[in-house]
Amino acid sequence: MENIIEIKGLKKQYKNANYFSLKGIDLEIPKQSVFGLLGPNGAGKTTLISILSGLIKPTSGLFTLQGTDATTFNQDIKQTIGIVPQEYALYPSLTAYENLMYFGSLYNISKHDLKQRILNHLTGLGLEDLFTIKCKPSLVE
Repeated sequence: MENIIEIKGLKKQYKNANYFSLKGIDLEIPKQSVFGLLGPNGAGKTTLISILSGLIKPTSGLFTLQGTDATTFNQDIKQTIGIVPQEYALYPSLTAYENLMYFGSLYNISKHDLKQRILNHLTGLGLEDLFTIKCKPSLVE
């Protein structure tokens, strides 16, 4: 069976760190499988997912996503994999619309298309008021 993710010798050492957060990860995840990543705090789960999603670069090693070399990260990877943070990731000083514009811009969507998508979704959900209301701190704590 073909693999959706293949990782070979993946290592990550953060700047000024005395140790590796990832120490040579080797992993194959077959297509159409269910996979869980479990481990104690500090085991490197978030670091691994951050590398796979292109948020940070590995120190060394190789990995492919859907057969594409993702070591030299490109924008196409962001269309394949994403992260849902365990904490709210909103900026309370921005409106919901501004937050959506900011995070949408990270995906290289044209400003015109992004505005139209946001308008369509907020209107379709009856949330037009979110264009002007700031995100309350209680929503992001």
